[in-house]
Amino acid sequence: MDRKISSGFFFMNGVILMAYKTQIFSDVERNGIGLELLSDGGDVLAEVFCSDDDHSVSVNTFDNDIPLAALAYLLNSAWQRLKTFEDGTAIDWAETL
Repeated sequence: MDRKISSGFFFMNGVILMAYKTQIFSDVERNGIGLELLSDGGDVLAEVFCSDDDHSVSVNTFDNDIPLAALAYLLNSAWQRLKTFEDGTAIDWAETL
């Protein structure tokens, strides 16, 4: 499984406001994989989760206020990095979002 952590930076007037990272994870209890949005300190702020049970895709922000640019970064990263469910079925992003 891809364990690479990707980083994104958000700027205003040339100043970095916040750095975010994404990380792929596997969840045995929920039976699926996902992509987490991490703060620069490593705290999980949000996730996109792909369930292998019912082929659904969900977004959870854990009651965090997430800037729209950071949420867009998370969704775009998930679209690029999460391609199939466990059984090989392609994730249909047009249908799920």
